[in-house]
Amino acid sequence: MKMSLKYKNILVSVDGSEQADLAFKKAIAITKRNDANLFITHILDDRFGAVSAYAPGIIDEVEVRGKDCLKAMKKKQRKLV
Repeated sequence: MKMSLKYKNILVSVDGSEQADLAFKKAIAITKRNDANLFITHILDDRFGAVSAYAPGIIDEVEVRGKDCLKAMKKKQRKLV
């Protein structure tokens, strides 16, 4: 008897890069193949908080760009699914 692993939930993180776009496309394919749920996220790395001391507002700008990126990926997801 052959058992196969089937994913229920897929999580992919995007940042607007080519690599993230490729990961997103692969996540879509895996989601379709497994009839799974796809969760799209954008991670804001704030380990370097000192940067905001020298560039006020940079965290806010990155957050806005992240939200824009998520909106674009959700739109793309609707087209591909």
